[in-house]
Amino acid sequence: MSVADSTTKKREVKDELPDDLDGGEAVNYLKETKKGAELLLSARSPSLGLHPALYFYTSGGAFQPAALFNVYAWIKQLEQSGKIVDFLRVRGKFEQMILDHPVLGKPATHRLGSGGRTRRRMVTLYDGLLDRLLAGDDPSKVWAEMTGQSDFAFLLTDEQEQQQRKSEGAAGKGFSRAAKSGAFLEEALPIAPRCGLCGGLLHVNGIVSDHIVEKAQGGSSAGANARPIHPRCNSERKHLSNHQYGAL
Repeated sequence: MSVADSTTKKREVKDELPDDLDGGEAVNYLKETKKGAELLLSARSPSLGLHPALYFYTSGGAFQPAALFNVYAWIKQLEQSGKIVDFLRVRGKFEQMILDHPVLGKPATHRLGSGGRTRRRMVTLYDGLLDRLLAGDDPSKVWAEMTGQSDFAFLLTDEQEQQQRKSEGAAGKGFSRAAKSGAFLEEALPIAPRCGLCGGLLHVNGIVSDHIVEKAQGGSSAGANARPIHPRCNSERKHLSNHQYGAL
C-alpha cells in the first residue's frame, strides 16, 4: 500500500479512482491499511512493535500524522529492499538517538511542509542514520554528521527552540496540557521496557514472550526463561543473536 500525499492543496480535485461498484476495492484497501497498521504496532509476527510515543507523537504529547506516514513509508521501503534485519541490528541505538534528540523523529512541518516533500527528506534522514549506525559510527558522531549537512542543519535550530519552549511559562499559572504531557514522556520513555533482543522500546500492544533458551534446545516454560521482545524480533531470531544488534 502506497502512502498518498493527502496534505497538498490543489485547486482542482480529480477523482483518479475507478468506480468500485461492488465495494471490493474498498475492502481490499481497508485490508491493506489494517496490514500496514499491524506492521507498525501489533502482537502479530511481522510487527515491529514501534512505540507510538517515540515515533508518532510530539514531545508535547500531540499525535502527528505526518510522522506516522513518514515512518510507514520508510519501513515499507526497508521491507522492499530487504533491510529490516539491518534496522533490527541497530534499532536500540537508533531509538536512543531519537530519545536524545526528539527532533529526529518529528518532522519540522513549519520548515518542510506536511506532505510528500517532508516525507522524502525524512526518509533520507532515516536512511542516513541507519547507514551510519550500521557502519559502526558512534551516535554522537552520527548526530554531528547529519546536522552538518545543509538539508538537515535545521535540526540544530529546532532542538534549541524545543529546549527554549520547555522553559517558557507564566508565573502563578497552571500547566498546559502540552507541558504535562511533555514532562511525563520525558520521564517515562527513557525507562520504558526494552526488547531483550534488539534493545528497542517495547509497547504493551507490541510484545510477545520469548524463550531465552529456545524450546527446540530444551528451553523451559519457567518464568525465569521468559522475556518480552518485539514480534518481528521473535520471527527474525534465527538471523540474530542476543544483544547482537544495538541492545543497550
